[in-house]
Amino acid sequence: MRNDTNKPNLFVAIGFGFLFVLIPNIETISENLVINQDLIISVIIYSTLSYVALHSYSKNAFAGIVLLISISFISPNIYKNFKGELYPITIVIFASYLGYLFGIKRYKKWKSSL
Repeated sequence: MRNDTNKPNLFVAIGFGFLFVLIPNIETISENLVINQDLIISVIIYSTLSYVALHSYSKNAFAGIVLLISISFISPNIYKNFKGELYPITIVIFASYLGYLFGIKRYKKWKSSL
């Protein structure tokens, strides 16, 4: 009998969330690492986006890779010349993917009702 209580994608997504938060700040991590509400919210946001990207990767590798790469656009520490200018690209990419999933689901429901 298979044990489905542990979701591997969830644990990997939480790991990616920590990586996306901690890796860009690696040089200043020992100086100002403060575990506060902002860090927790950032890890939750990055983990949620990573979970969606990993779910996408299991269905379509290209879409999953694009979503994972687009998550890096959120961090202002990676692209210092584009502070606050690249996160809309991530929002548009994720909205497009979620719209695609919604459209496929509605199409299948419409097609089965004929």
